[in-house]
Amino acid sequence: MRRRAAIGLAVLALAGLPAAASAATPFEATRPTAIPATGGLIAIAGRTQLAGASAPNTLVDTGTVRGRPFGQGTVELAYTLHPRRDVASVAFTITNGRGTVTGVAYASYTTVRLGLIFTGAGRLTGGTGAYAGQTSGVLQFDAIHSKTGQREVIRLLGSTADPGGTAAQQLERYRGAIGGTKEPSP
Repeated sequence: MRRRAAIGLAVLALAGLPAAASAATPFEATRPTAIPATGGLIAIAGRTQLAGASAPNTLVDTGTVRGRPFGQGTVELAYTLHPRRDVASVAFTITNGRGTVTGVAYASYTTVRLGLIFTGAGRLTGGTGAYAGQTSGVLQFDAIHSKTGQREVIRLLGSTADPGGTAAQQLERYRGAIGGTKEPSP
């Protein structure tokens, strides 16, 4: 029962819906406590839906996002699931009228009755147009992928600076869990 309550709160947190003030979601426990002064805030949230499966164990989602520093745009995410390890590698692209930014994430995932919950770390790896050369420090990556393929949510939170520390170690742990250092291609 406790696990269901935590998952329910996680769904509310990702969807941006208010939860009881005394309840802490699993995402709050891992949220970066401070954005370094040398870097700008990255806070992106969006809604997606299943666009298809490009290969076995690969899901492709598309949707819309908004947040700092990119404003509004579209997003495409390709999740490659590694079921034996319950880890996924994710390549994503965010596009708007000013350019495109690409990134990667690595996340553990939990299968629940309603779908998959991803919790991990990622980073921006490059861009075009106004975002040419855009990179980031380690970002918190959270997503919920529903079994129906509808009303899914994602969130990226972090900084343009690279603070290292625990988040960087988490990113490397997930990358190592899938057996390699090759980044998924956007």
